[in-house]
Amino acid sequence: MQSEWRVKLDPVFLADLPSPATRWLCVTPYDRNLDLRETIYFEVLDGKDPVVNFMRGTALRPFLSALPENEAAKFIDSFAERMAAAYPAQPNGQTLFPFRRFFLVAQK
Repeated sequence: MQSEWRVKLDPVFLADLPSPATRWLCVTPYDRNLDLRETIYFEVLDGKDPVVNFMRGTALRPFLSALPENEAAKFIDSFAERMAAAYPAQPNGQTLFPFRRFFLVAQK
C-alpha cells in the first residue's frame, strides 16, 4: 500500500533517472576523456530535525512546492519522523548523514 504522500507526490519523484552505466553510454560517443565518480559525503548535522533542515533547500523543494502549505507542513512532520528513525542523533547530539553524489565529467 502506498502512503498518502506517495500518491500525492508521485509525479515529482525522479525514480526514472538513468543509471550511471546508461549515462556513460550516452556520452561515450562524444567524449575524449570520461570520468565517472560516485562519492558519499558524511555530513555532520546539528539541531532539531537536522536531516530535514539539510534537505529543505534542495531535495525537498520540489515536494514542498507540489503541496498546499498546510499539507506541506504535515509532510515535513511525517518526513522528519522517518528521518529521525533512520538517522538518529549520536551520543554527542550530532547526526551523521550520508550524502551521495554522482559526477560525470566529459571532455570533448
